[in-house]
Amino acid sequence: MTDMLSSRRSRIGRLREPYRQGDLDGLCGIYSAINAVRALCPEIDGDEACWLFDPLVRHLPTAGGNASAAVANGICCGDEARLLAKAVRYMADEHDIELSVRRLSKPLRRAPDIDRVWQALARIVSPTCVAVLGLEGRQSHWTVAVAVSPQQIRLYDSGASSALRRSSCTVRKTTTRIRLAPAHVFIIRRGDAEVA
Repeated sequence: MTDMLSSRRSRIGRLREPYRQGDLDGLCGIYSAINAVRALCPEIDGDEACWLFDPLVRHLPTAGGNASAAVANGICCGDEARLLAKAVRYMADEHDIELSVRRLSKPLRRAPDIDRVWQALARIVSPTCVAVLGLEGRQSHWTVAVAVSPQQIRLYDSGASSALRRSSCTVRKTTTRIRLAPAHVFIIRRGDAEVA
């Protein structure tokens, strides 16, 4: 009996850090849609964010045919586009707030160059316009860009990230750096603000 207790204590003493909510799911796409809305609509409080979360989660089965696959494996670009469109419709229907969503321009998506993409984001992102970014490479994640400087993109993120450093990003396929995939960039704008 003493040996069993000693063995158990030894194993407990070596336990790794526990998983946290979000560590094992791929719902950052839903959180990025909600965070994009919150960044543009400061009048939306925690209760309203919960109300938005529900239709987005319910939309997962129609956005890929299998909600459990999206939860376990993450949300693809097409599904993210549908979730963002759903969030835009929800804000119009429930709050009479006009938001629009569009993709990054075709020339930037087809012939990507990190300098051109970074400069475009610097022109676009403003207090009335954010970018939902699909990251790949070293990190697979959906996040929201709320400010862009020559050195970094400031994030409004569901994880622990607060910024992307320009020096750690690329648009090329990679496993060692963060790929800012131009085809996975969505522009969310509030009201009549012009977007380049």
